[in-house]
Amino acid sequence: MPARTGREVVLTELDAGLLLAIEEEKNLVRACERLGIGRDRGNSRIGRLSRALGQPVVEANRGGRGKGGTRLTPMGRRLLRQSRPPHQVVPRDPARPLESTILHGTYRARPSPRVRLDSGAELFVGFRRPDGERVAVAIDPEVVLVGLGRFATSARNTLPGTVRRVHRVDANHIAVDVDVGGSVIRAGVTPESVSQLALAPAAQVYLYVKALAVRWIGPS
Repeated sequence: MPARTGREVVLTELDAGLLLAIEEEKNLVRACERLGIGRDRGNSRIGRLSRALGQPVVEANRGGRGKGGTRLTPMGRRLLRQSRPPHQVVPRDPARPLESTILHGTYRARPSPRVRLDSGAELFVGFRRPDGERVAVAIDPEVVLVGLGRFATSARNTLPGTVRRVHRVDANHIAVDVDVGGSVIRAGVTPESVSQLALAPAAQVYLYVKALAVRWIGPS
């Protein structure tokens, strides 16, 4: 059981993926780049876990061959071991009220980096993994754009789908779950957008997702 400091310490898929990436990369910046998140966000997640546990989960190597590196502390390694599987659900980040979509599939390096999802749908991605590797990826609802038709955009993923569920998370956030070729991807929209686009179950829509917004979070 994870340590307690007045409440249970639990992990999101992102937290577990970040710990794993730090363990493998031995560098926080490279770990964040691998997951497609900013360094500030990575530091924030690590700080949140460390404060909840009452002790650090990572430590910096500032001298010798390890200069500039980052590694897990014994507590960080223990937490990583306890996160696989299953992941528990971490205290919700107030700044990010919508849960990310987690998908599983097989990485394909050619002709361009992509993940063939278990449902058969494909996503262009910006990260690099060995060809044929089983991977888990995450898509944050905030980066998913919903449209009623096709239009020119820099997003490499244009995904036709069917709205399966629309539900309010709070006064400012509504989650729209869209079935895309058998995989369900969540988009975060405002109440105004739901009204303007007439989003409701069975509505036909297009999702637009940049390749760089599809984050690798670990092996599937």
